[in-house]
Amino acid sequence: MGDSLGIFLVLPLYDAWRQSKTINQSKFLWLGLGVLSLVIVLTLTFVLYPVLLGISLLALLGLALRVGLLGSAIGATLLSVISLLATRRGLGPFIRLAPDNPYLAVILLMFSISLAVHIVALQYAELRRQRDHLQATINEQTNYLIDEIEALDKTQKELEDARDFAENLIQTANAIVLLLDLNGCILELNPTAEEVTGYQRSEILGKDWFESIVPRDRYPHVWEQFKNCSSEEIPHNFENPIITKSGKERYIVWRNSKIFKNNECVGFISFGIDITDRRDNEKALERQACYDFLTGLANRFLLQEQGQELLLLAKRSQEMLAVIFIDLDRFKDINDNFGHEVGDRVLVEVAQRIRQSVRQSDLIARLSGDEFVVILPNTDAQGAATLAQKLQQQITPPIAIGDRSIQLTTSLGISLFPVDGDDLEILIKKADTAMYSIKEGGRDAFSFFTATIGQRLQERLEIESGLRSAIANQQFELFYQPQISLQDDSIIGLEALLRWHHPHLGLLTPKSFLPIAIEIGLMEEIQQWVLKTACTQNAVWQAQGLKSVPIGINFSGFQIQEFCPQIFEILNETTLRPQYLELELNEAILADPDSGLKQGLIQLKNLGLKMTVDDFGCSDSTLASLQNKGLNRLKIDASLIQALEVDQAIQTIVSAIIDLGHKLELRVLAEGVETEFQRQWLQEHQCHEIQGYLVYLPLPAEDIPAILREQQ
Repeated sequence: MGDSLGIFLVLPLYDAWRQSKTINQSKFLWLGLGVLSLVIVLTLTFVLYPVLLGISLLALLGLALRVGLLGSAIGATLLSVISLLATRRGLGPFIRLAPDNPYLAVILLMFSISLAVHIVALQYAELRRQRDHLQATINEQTNYLIDEIEALDKTQKELEDARDFAENLIQTANAIVLLLDLNGCILELNPTAEEVTGYQRSEILGKDWFESIVPRDRYPHVWEQFKNCSSEEIPHNFENPIITKSGKERYIVWRNSKIFKNNECVGFISFGIDITDRRDNEKALERQACYDFLTGLANRFLLQEQGQELLLLAKRSQEMLAVIFIDLDRFKDINDNFGHEVGDRVLVEVAQRIRQSVRQSDLIARLSGDEFVVILPNTDAQGAATLAQKLQQQITPPIAIGDRSIQLTTSLGISLFPVDGDDLEILIKKADTAMYSIKEGGRDAFSFFTATIGQRLQERLEIESGLRSAIANQQFELFYQPQISLQDDSIIGLEALLRWHHPHLGLLTPKSFLPIAIEIGLMEEIQQWVLKTACTQNAVWQAQGLKSVPIGINFSGFQIQEFCPQIFEILNETTLRPQYLELELNEAILADPDSGLKQGLIQLKNLGLKMTVDDFGCSDSTLASLQNKGLNRLKIDASLIQALEVDQAIQTIVSAIIDLGHKLELRVLAEGVETEFQRQWLQEHQCHEIQGYLVYLPLPAEDIPAILREQQ
């Protein structure tokens, strides 16, 4: 019995002690206080106040509830030990309750109390376990909810930040941002939309975009595009004009996206970029590329583009087409006499008069300078001739520029499709050639292209093509024509005359190819070749001990001041002394008021070059050409010399030129002398020198040494 009781008491105590390793410090504190209190209560119960046994049982129960199994085991053990010790000494309530066998009462009490306390402790432990499990579950759920709330707060903060960023982006964006419902009603707009449209937000919010800004009746296609956008699955892009509050039209490129609510499209967000300025710039660039900046007419590029279209249309419809090439007669004189500003104003007025003369379907272009082209579709030869006459009549009336009245005449050439060809470039060339035939015949008229003119065109094309390679192919040659003194018939100089050995056209003089060379920009290259060849040849003759005489070279077609450095370089390269090079300058160059020309002449004069006024007396600028200092000689034009025998007035003019040369201390040379009468007359009137077929023909370089040796 005692052993069973001992096991019953000790095993729970051992088990409680084993589990106490997981009990926290707070429970150990309560355990100590409970045990101490229980010892005091039990001692008082069994020694002094047996009536307190009930209180000790309550204390034992409280210890079990507070500490658990360990407390109940220790309490039951203490109660059992103290009860046995007290009963053994004859103390305690059990002596009174069971005087015959108090130990049995103690044992029964111990079993009862221990069992009750153990049951209470175990039940309470289970409750604590369930409570702890519930608390753990609550803590877990609480932590989860806290994490979810924190994540939700973070997401909400991110959404708020994103919303603020989007709102700020929309408000500060350079693009137009609109919110529209399905009917086009304005739900929201940003400041850029206000700026571009000119409307304040309060003025336009809630209004129909397609009534206020893009009226349906004016731009019906825009409304159709918008409706199509609502039925498509992806954002839709398009460009359309809008009308601002001030009534101006601006062009916007849109990108539209749908707005969905509950999987249903409820409206659109539209982003727009104002491209009006870009369009204007593109049009300006296009205009610069396709139109003449001065007159506003089509330029050469647009002439080719639209002219080809008109020609293709004429081919398809088997209709005739005409090309009229217009050139203003002596327009250079206007620029020379009145300046380029006046010349430009004349060109603008001429362009306007041409516009007023042609049909709406005709194409007008300004090629360059004073050259214009008109292409007439759906016409015939008679229609082209009628328009040519009308153009002459329209352009001829005087043009008032300030206090000046300028009158022009025109030369026109006409080519026809398909008669004269089916290529636009060829038709323009043929019209140009027909126009030049008018220039050669006296100007102020028009002419159709003919076979004879075509022959000249073919020659011109051959010349133009051959010029580009003539120097490289060594086809140029210099001939030299001696100039003699009328005092002693001695050779006082040579004039270098350019000749071209054309492979098909034979030997050509400068008159047949130099104007073309100037036109295609080869004159400076040819001039440089002539200068270098003549200087080299003269240096060779002088090295051979022949008579030293200057060689004259004609200069024309470009500014002499720009050529001065090349002249200096060639003289240094050929070692020819400057006094043996003579530049023959035509009157048009010398009459130019450009200060750069005067500076160039001074440089050449200071270097020691001789300078002659060539072809004196054959242009309006004769006297003006003599204003330049540094000249050495006057050269009377051959046309005046050849008229000496038949025109008394010409004799008077030539005599006056000779006297003028004497007074200006210039030597006077007459060119083109072909008869003895001309020689005698010039000698009698004290002309210093002559040049012409009467005395010497132009000779190749290999024939000159023999003549110079005779002079020695």
